Amino acid sequence: MKEEELSCILEKIYQKINKEIVEAYYSGKLKEVMKKYDLEEESYSYSNMDRAKILVIGDSAVKVDILKGLVKECGIPKNRVDFELDYKKLKNYNFGKLQFSLIYSDVIVGPMPHKVPGIENYNSFLSMIESKPEEYPKLVRLDSSSGLKITKEAFRKGLKSTKLYKYINE
Repeated sequence: MKEEELSCILEKIYQKINKEIVEAYYSGKLKEVMKKYDLEEESYSYSNMDRAKILVIGDSAVKVDILKGLVKECGIPKNRVDFELDYKKLKNYNFGKLQFSLIYSDVIVGPMPHKVPGIENYNSFLSMIESKPEEYPKLVRLDSSSGLKITKEAFRKGLKSTKLYKYINE
């Protein structure tokens, strides 16, 4: 392939993506397109990344020791990750305290109760954090084909998409 052909292909791709982004902007779907290209806007910056932590929330079938091993495998110090994995205790966890958190840069979420304290008039913590991403740590959902689920592979992938992982491994 000649450089001229490559240049032509790149121009066509640029025009197509440019059109997609402009249409998404005007139709209110820009976030989805940004996510598609792994260009999520991360405006949340309340935590100091030199001290920031990751909070892992949700009912887990994977033992916490295994999850901690995956944290170590990803090069994240174990004292930089907090776990809240008891489904019953989550019913009383005040999620409102995560708003403008100076401690957490990321929240990794698995299965959890919908109605919890501190979510104002929202249906769930997830809907609240998704509606105001600039006020909360980055949300990392551990999705599977059957909904939210903490598995070893999903957790490893989730860790690698956190702001803290990217900061540590830059």
